[in-house]
Amino acid sequence: MTWIDWIYRMLLGAITHPAGGVGVVAPIGSSYSVEAEELRKRAAIVAFCRAQLGEPYVYGTEHPLGEPADDWDCSELSHHAYNDIPMEMPDGARFQFNFCQAVPFGLAGDLHFLWSDKLGCIGHVMVDTGEGTVIHAVSGRGVVEDPLGRWAGHARYRGCRRHIEIKISEHELRLQKLEDMGDILHQIAAAVGAGKPSPRSRRGGR
Repeated sequence: MTWIDWIYRMLLGAITHPAGGVGVVAPIGSSYSVEAEELRKRAAIVAFCRAQLGEPYVYGTEHPLGEPADDWDCSELSHHAYNDIPMEMPDGARFQFNFCQAVPFGLAGDLHFLWSDKLGCIGHVMVDTGEGTVIHAVSGRGVVEDPLGRWAGHARYRGCRRHIEIKISEHELRLQKLEDMGDILHQIAAAVGAGKPSPRSRRGGR
């Protein structure tokens, strides 16, 4: 572990696990009903997607909202899952990416995206289950549930996003800032490393 990684992990731990090791807990007070409704919506999105597991994949398939469907592509699945709640969500992975707001990590119902080299834009969307997995419609596999780790480390992975009507918590904003800080620290370390003289030149030897 480099000193940059150590600093970043210390900062991350201080925010995610404050003094005493207690995690950050959101107050429930008067906002409890709002939070309960958000949880209901998240659960409904995941339940809708799970009900489609095993259905075949058909690229570009279109179905009227609110009506049963027996095949899906990736964005049609998330499009229907949200509008079934109902919450407005455009069709098309790239449009969903632009419609939603970036978050540092996903909760149930949030969306994860992959880049398409062929299309030159966002080309795939997956629905977070909140259980370390994602549900998505995939060519040759149909609607499946995969470990998130299978895709989050992929070179084409472009992060997680959330519906614009669902608020990002202060805790998540702090984590986002820490991620940005971590990127800056690694850039500084790379610049310092690139400009560091070799041991031979420091000794003045040939």
